[in-house]
Amino acid sequence: MSTPAYESLKSGSAEESLERQQAFARVTELCERAVELFSTGMDNLPALGALRHALWLVLKHFSWASANTSLVLRNLGEVLNATGNADNGAEYHHLVRRMLHAWRGEPPDRGEWEQIMQRLERMSQLCALQGDENLARKVIAAAMERALWTPEA
Repeated sequence: MSTPAYESLKSGSAEESLERQQAFARVTELCERAVELFSTGMDNLPALGALRHALWLVLKHFSWASANTSLVLRNLGEVLNATGNADNGAEYHHLVRRMLHAWRGEPPDRGEWEQIMQRLERMSQLCALQGDENLARKVIAAAMERALWTPEA
């Protein structure tokens, strides 16, 4: 079984050895670049490249339960949805399912939950727009479950 590209541990990139603060800054830079590229209304490929890079980086230095990951996934969903391509929708659905599955073993920290909740609503909408109402409901259900389950800090 092959390891998904987003979760490969070794890429040979110097970004593997970044400190967490540097990684956060780089993820933020990539997300801002992607938003700028996407807002031009031109080819979505450069924006997708920046966001896929950001996803690899955020998973390398943080986790699926990070608020940073939810930011990247929401932005990636926006661009993938805009392409109208079914394969891109399937990629997004896979990533959202992967995030929800990872939360079973490592739930998001309470301190990051508010940011994540704000993004989950849009992620659910994107799943529905791409034709997966069932996954959209699962995203909202997971959000509600975590909101009720997560113990006070």
